[in-house]
Amino acid sequence: MAKLTIITDPETALGFRLTGANVEEAVNPSEGSERLLQWFENKEQGVVMYNEGFRTGLTPQQQAKLDDSLTPVFFPLPVERVEPGFEAREEYLARTLRRAIGYQVKLKR
Repeated sequence: MAKLTIITDPETALGFRLTGANVEEAVNPSEGSERLLQWFENKEQGVVMYNEGFRTGLTPQQQAKLDDSLTPVFFPLPVERVEPGFEAREEYLARTLRRAIGYQVKLKR
């Protein structure tokens, strides 16, 4: 069975802990990206979900490695609230699914 770990900031960690998932806290993007790289080396881990803001601490090459990883699979989470000027959640989810599965998904209400 695949194992799930979530790497997020202290403000959202409690909510994820309530799901029963393994949660690691990182107080800034630098610490978050260090944890992502540590989990990249753990081939027994199934899925690593993480605060999307932690990608800013990675080089483009490191980001590409996470995007291409199959074991574990890395999945960014938009934990910040959506502000005016940012894409809508539906657009974000469609873009993320398209990248993850390579297929266009149209979300209808």
